[in-house]
Amino acid sequence: MNSSTIPNRIVTTPNILTEASNLLGNCSTPDQGKLWKVFASKIETLGEKYLDSQRVSKTPMFSKFGLTDSAIIELVREKYLVLTDDAALFQYLEKNGIDVLNFTHLRKSNLLA
Repeated sequence: MNSSTIPNRIVTTPNILTEASNLLGNCSTPDQGKLWKVFASKIETLGEKYLDSQRVSKTPMFSKFGLTDSAIIELVREKYLVLTDDAALFQYLEKNGIDVLNFTHLRKSNLLA
């Protein structure tokens, strides 16, 4: 997949935003307040898709991937491109023919420069 095929609309889930928020909350930096403001402004630009946790917990992949990644797997059935830094999720999606980009691969190939 090349950069011309990357969609300009980003879709997320409450689970992903919660994990990002938790990671941000664990950062120790003098610019913490600025980071929260940037995070809040980015949330406003995202399309947010909700998947019921009870439904997700009944999927076959739940015991392997947990709630957030299982929700991603369910959501991509709607044909979204997935950007992840999770190697196991990347391998599963790629193996199953789902459009996926690995954030680490992009970083290493200088596509995020």
